[in-house]
Amino acid sequence: MMINKAIAKITNEMMEKNDALARLIEEHLTEKCTSITVAEKILDPNKQLAAIHRMIWDAARKRKEGNGAFIPDAEIYEMIDKYYGIDTAASRPAKQQTKINAMDLL
Repeated sequence: MMINKAIAKITNEMMEKNDALARLIEEHLTEKCTSITVAEKILDPNKQLAAIHRMIWDAARKRKEGNGAFIPDAEIYEMIDKYYGIDTAASRPAKQQTKINAMDLL
């Protein structure tokens, strides 16, 4: 089934990164992957979890204040959805805030 294949792809890509942001991306995409249309977008060979991971970190670096940077989860979900071309109107609401420690960027 295509949906399972897409979930397996993002799970494998998350395991390569193995950090909190990669897990957040993977969990969001897994939750969104309920149709063949979304599965096809996730399976696009030109779309990789590592690329959106890098884009989110780049955005965090631009917002660095002192020793930290902050991007609300809802904004991260929008970035993920935009990258994969997934309809953002169905994005899940933020359940918690994600803080990125700028010291991790060094």
